[in-house]
Amino acid sequence: MKLYALLHGTCGLAEGYSETTVRWFNDLDEAIEAKQKSLVGLMMATHEKIQSTMNGMQDIIVFNEEEAEQEILKIIPVEPVWDESWVKEYLVWNQMDCHEEWGGKYLPSDMAVVKDLCERLEAVSDEVSVETLHEFIRDLWYNGDAMFDVDDLCVYYFGVPKTKTIRVPKTKSIDNDSK
Repeated sequence: MKLYALLHGTCGLAEGYSETTVRWFNDLDEAIEAKQKSLVGLMMATHEKIQSTMNGMQDIIVFNEEEAEQEILKIIPVEPVWDESWVKEYLVWNQMDCHEEWGGKYLPSDMAVVKDLCERLEAVSDEVSVETLHEFIRDLWYNGDAMFDVDDLCVYYFGVPKTKTIRVPKTKSIDNDSK
């Protein structure tokens, strides 16, 4: 089943970049409607221009072009591979470059997220704090979403909600008094 992620965030590392959020929708029309409502709210603030894609899937609101103050509203179609609730999958957002990785078509699982992060870290740093990695993995495990931010790297991993859940059959209870 296809899902639609509505991402709202600051472009690049401008003020407020750590407040990037995703809301999930089962229906594209609902996602577009929610994006339009958010856009109307953002347009109430003083802005210089709005850059929109022709297909209505993305709007960038430019508040101050000189200072690179921009916010993005973007709908990202996502097709989870696993319906099982025990297999977590993640939408990856590259905050530095302001785009979803792999076009949202590849959704890494827990271990693939750790592998992806390690490969990214190798490219930008010789040393990484174990405490920072611990915090990231804890956020991923307990919150379902996590952000990793060091030097030239800022990546979000948003947990994709599952469309189905595993149903546990009810077991019969044994009544000891009826023996």
